[in-house]
Formats: sequence, structure tokens, C-alpha cells
Amino acid sequence: MLAKKIFGISLLLVLSLVRDLSGFFWRPLMRFLWNFKSKRRSSHPRVLILKIKSLSEAVCLLPALHLLKSELKDSNVTLLSTIKIGPFLAKTKLVDRVENFTIGTIWQMMKASFMLVLDFEPRSLRSAVAASQMRTPVSVGFESKGQGRHFATDESMEFDLTKHVAENFWNLALLACESCGHSPTRDFKKDLAEVRQEVRTLLYENALKVIEVKLPPQFFIFHMGCGEAGWPRQWPEESWVALAKRLKTQYPQSEIWLTGQGEHEEKLAEKLVAAGCVSWVSRLSYEELFQVLTKAEKIYCIDSGMAHLAALMNDKVVTLMGPGNPQTRGPLWGTSIVKSQIECSPCLAWGHDYGCSDPVCMKSIELEKVYV
Repeated sequence: MLAKKIFGISLLLVLSLVRDLSGFFWRPLMRFLWNFKSKRRSSHPRVLILKIKSLSEAVCLLPALHLLKSELKDSNVTLLSTIKIGPFLAKTKLVDRVENFTIGTIWQMMKASFMLVLDFEPRSLRSAVAASQMRTPVSVGFESKGQGRHFATDESMEFDLTKHVAENFWNLALLACESCGHSPTRDFKKDLAEVRQEVRTLLYENALKVIEVKLPPQFFIFHMGCGEAGWPRQWPEESWVALAKRLKTQYPQSEIWLTGQGEHEEKLAEKLVAAGCVSWVSRLSYEELFQVLTKAEKIYCIDSGMAHLAALMNDKVVTLMGPGNPQTRGPLWGTSIVKSQIECSPCLAWGHDYGCSDPVCMKSIELEKVYV
């Protein structure tokens, strides 16, 4: 058993460096790992969840977590995630414990036993290998063509690219509940509505207990970036400047605040600051951000994790989408979506497989359609 653990950890180290190997290699490897998976049942109702990518998918995970908490009432849920999304999900109270997805943490998790393990990553091989190493009688995950990920878990289901990401996550949680002997009678739309009301209220009220932000009487929010790799989703800077001027003309006493995170988005904000906007990029804690999003007059976002978070907290959100498909990856609540009308849009299936190096779809979105 120790040799098997060492092999699994070594494989995860390799995966940290090598991300794209053929299914010819992965299918037999996943089957091999699953054959040696411990089926020892936990004496406590402990659940392990693996979710390591993107804030947008973390928000889309909320209905699934709500279903698990509703059905597995006495369970203790541990989330293996990243420092980017783990702190946010911890604040929702839908998980009991959050750990960083690191080799050391996975090693510790392999020594424990779980009633259930769920791998919510649709394509990550690292999470599939980690799931295959856990001691549990029931593990569930997504199938991914050519990777053999389904060999890493006891039960699996296809990630349906015609359905919204959130519905895929919810269906996997439903499969997990059924695999544990439960018969849920809830439906996706009900959980979608309930979790929004519960989580947005919780996040806002708890944020006020930590720090109360002094806000102007009226302000708008621009979220212009999606990280350096998400540049094909960006609306041209000149268009943002034109939108800012239009808002300032109609609402001369209002302020326009810029949100974002990281060096790339700090650079995006520079031209807007010169146009009179106020940059809060990389300066807001989650507690401050929840208050700002809740009280904004209106929020303008490109397709990003912030668009999903804004739609959770506010009913007046405008989301600009070009490469992304609103039906499968758009915000779940409270948003007006402005789509590109050119023929090749949308082109994304998995969220990162852009169809071109020149985002003409975003350039084609007109100011008049955004300023509503």
C-alpha cells in the first residue's frame, strides 16, 4: 500500500510538469490505479471534494454543494482546492474545511477514509489521479474522451457540453447521492434559486461583520479582464473608455470603480484611470468585494469569474460574451448578456479552446448594445 501511495504521489508530481499526454497512456494507467484503490469505509460521514480550477466554476459549483449538504445532512465536507477559489467557497459555509491542492495535503488525505469522494474537474488528470488514491467505498467523477478519467472512480458520467457547467456539476452531485443510497427529490432550478438567496445574504452579512466599506452614493463597476490567458474575451479599451464617458455624461455625480486581480488587469485599468475611473484592482478583500458588488448601481463585466460572482450578488449585471457560450458557461443569475453576433461566436467548448488569435467577436460588440 505504501508503494502504491508513493507511485500515486510521484505521478502527481509528473502531472504538475506534463499536462498533455495521449489517452493511449492514460486509459490503462487509470484502470491500474483504480484496481488498487482502497474500499475501506469511513467510520465518520466524511466527504471529499476535488475542485481546483477557476472562480467561475467555483460559483457554478454552489447548487451542487447545496444539494450535497441538503441530502447528506450529517456529513463533514472537505474541499481540496486552490488558493484562488478555496477561500471563496469556504465563506459560503457549504463546505466545512478547505485544504490547498498540494502534494503534501494529498498525501495526508490518502491516510484518511471517506464515505464519498467527488471529482468535479471535467478534464484535470491531476484531480483524477488524486481521486483514485483515496480510501473510499464510493467515488464519482466525469468522463472525458480520450483520457480514461472514468477509470479513476467507481461511478462516472459524461460531461455534457450542451448543458450548463452548473447543471453538469449538480447532476454529478445527484449521482453521488444516489450512489450513497439516497433518493433526492430536489431539482436543479430549485437549488439554483435557494442557494443564491442563502449564499448572497450570508456573504454580505458576514462581510459587514468584518469590515464596513464606505461607498459613494452612486457608483458603477467595470470588470475588464479575465487574467492574462483570457485576453481573447476582452472588450477593446477604447470601448470601455467610451462607455465610461457615456455614463459620466448621464450621471455626472457618480463614480466608476474598476475591479480585477493581478498585474495584467492592473495594466488594463491604466487607460480608464486616465479617463476618470477609480481603480480598485488587486486592492479589495473578499469581504470588501461582496459589499461593493451588492451595492453597485450596475456592473459591466466581460465573461469571467467576476461576472459569475457579480450575478450572484447583484441583479443589475451586464455581461459581454464573444468566445463563450451563454447557454453553457454564462452567469447563472441576475444578468443581461450582450452577445457577439458574428457567425463564429461562440467558439469555446471547455472555456479555454479559443478558435482564433484575434477576438473579432469582442470587437464587434457595439457600445449602444452595452449601454442599456
